[in-house]
Amino acid sequence: MNAFFSPNKDTEYPKHQQTTRQNFLKALERHLSSHSLSTSGPYVIGNKITYADLVVYQVCHDENLTQDGRQGLKEFPRLVKLVDAVEGRENVKRFLASSEYKG
Repeated sequence: MNAFFSPNKDTEYPKHQQTTRQNFLKALERHLSSHSLSTSGPYVIGNKITYADLVVYQVCHDENLTQDGRQGLKEFPRLVKLVDAVEGRENVKRFLASSEYKG
């Protein structure tokens, strides 16, 4: 948020994308790939979606990592699995296809 809304966004946000964001994504990928509940399904705690999944999805979406064939997540296959699972849910799929969605 700070980098995106910085008065120096043109320099701060690219730095964020290369450093802070990458560290955050690596930590999420590591957790999702190693925790026993996370490895049992597509979501943070396996096969049951929780608020945490929606938060992780929203962060990835807001950082433009869910678009363009998931190019921004190509190094993070476990995060792709979570993003695909969230977007595959009927209500989410319907919303993303709606005229109300501005993304």
